[in-house]
Amino acid sequence: MIRIGIIGSESTHALKFSELANGTDGAGRRVSGIAVTMLYGDDRSQAEDVAKQGDVPYVVDHPSEMLGEIDAVMVTTRHGDRHAALALPFIKAGIPTFVDKPFAISLSDCRQMVEAAKTRGTLLTSYSTLRYTDVVKDLQNRLTSFGELVSGVSTGPCDFTSQYGGPFFYGTHAIEVMLAVFGYDVKSVTARKVGPDCVAVIEFESGVLVSLHLLDRAAYAFHLVIYGMKAWESVPIDLASCYVNGLQVFVDMVKTGHMPLSYEQLLVPIEVLHKVATAAGEFAD
Repeated sequence: MIRIGIIGSESTHALKFSELANGTDGAGRRVSGIAVTMLYGDDRSQAEDVAKQGDVPYVVDHPSEMLGEIDAVMVTTRHGDRHAALALPFIKAGIPTFVDKPFAISLSDCRQMVEAAKTRGTLLTSYSTLRYTDVVKDLQNRLTSFGELVSGVSTGPCDFTSQYGGPFFYGTHAIEVMLAVFGYDVKSVTARKVGPDCVAVIEFESGVLVSLHLLDRAAYAFHLVIYGMKAWESVPIDLASCYVNGLQVFVDMVKTGHMPLSYEQLLVPIEVLHKVATAAGEFAD
């Protein structure tokens, strides 16, 4: 049994992962071979409530209390600026680590975690669970049926004024879905922001052009369009499978010792979002 500690109880992800690991998910789903055994949250009463719902036996007063008591850790604190400080003690201790999206906001924080993992040989990953939904996985499996890819559209909600790091809190979702389907060879980024909404054009080394829609005023939706020389398809992203699939990917990493994303791939979503923010006249690293 893999014992998992979760740091950050304010995110709904902490409860979802606990339920799926400990068998309290309302839909009867469960990821086998693991248990969330420890939980930390800044708000003790909130952490205790999440622990009760997720059947987590121990709520700790400080993340350091988990060291030596768990086999893997998940950092699910909402604000990306806190991720490196919370994750580094575990990375340096050699404990397999998942950092929820965004990996971090500062690129220097991202690189610090990567370098620590390389030095210690620690398994490290970070991703939006949307990239592992059944819908996205199906598209990946059928990519050749589209022929040579020409263009695409990736759409998702985004709040540039979010208290949890502006566009980094939600913008990474649409970016990671785009990268999962079109690849990581980003060549250039341009963007235009009108009011709270932003549209960027991502050019890949292959010549593919993807329109990235980060929208605040539009109805809440994640959506992907693929245009190929043989076929095209417009697909809404069903979120039903994202948590169970995303948790399973982390568990598989711990079990097999194989990271689902390379160190370089961990950095790309944050690099792209910085370029979008800069091009749109927002803040940059």
